[in-house]
Amino acid sequence: FKNDGHKEYTKTTKTKVIDDDGHILGVLGIGRDFTLEQENKEKLEFQKKELQTIFDTTKDGIAIIDLQTNFKKVNKAYCDITGLSEEELLKTSCLALTIPEDVEGTLAKMKVLFEKGHVDSYEKRCLINGKHITVSLSVTLLPDKEHMLISMKDITQHKIFEEQSKLIAMGEMIGNIAHQWRQPLSVISSISTGLKMKSEFDSLDGYDIIPDMDVITKQVQYLSKTIDDFRNF
Repeated sequence: FKNDGHKEYTKTTKTKVIDDDGHILGVLGIGRDFTLEQENKEKLEFQKKELQTIFDTTKDGIAIIDLQTNFKKVNKAYCDITGLSEEELLKTSCLALTIPEDVEGTLAKMKVLFEKGHVDSYEKRCLINGKHITVSLSVTLLPDKEHMLISMKDITQHKIFEEQSKLIAMGEMIGNIAHQWRQPLSVISSISTGLKMKSEFDSLDGYDIIPDMDVITKQVQYLSKTIDDFRNF
């Protein structure tokens, strides 16, 4: 429709019109407007390409698995994270890559998935070709109820850093405990050494040891509280 600039799509069927002698009189055309259908088709094609681009280029591992966790489709990032090719992944399952200690927990999460339709930020460990990795998964049950969509992040380095941070904090706490224990231990050592010397020189007769014992008891209670603080930490 060049006269007013707008565009429409039509599906047409054309056939020749002939007279009784077989002479062509003209062409009969029947047209049906399918502009809306065509526009919707183009939108779907665009969305499909857009989703495929996201699927191919996202840094998160994305996979589609069936109810037995067999891989049906994976993106490049999923291959990069696992270190397996697409062909290798399509021959195995998500559960098969899970370390034995985390299988029970994974099955429990799948039950939650079937009940709620999704599971967010579930951490598990995988063993792939002798290499351990820790991943965070978000899983959604697809509308067909026969497949699941997995979005996966590799958090191995984050977990290592987290454990190292805990060890550093633990080391600092131990250092603080050692610092706080020196003074009361010194007090206890001084009292016990003094009593020992008095005993060796027979100087305990008439000596009131109760105050010394009270000091030792107080220092021991302080040390005991420090242990409780450490345990709570």
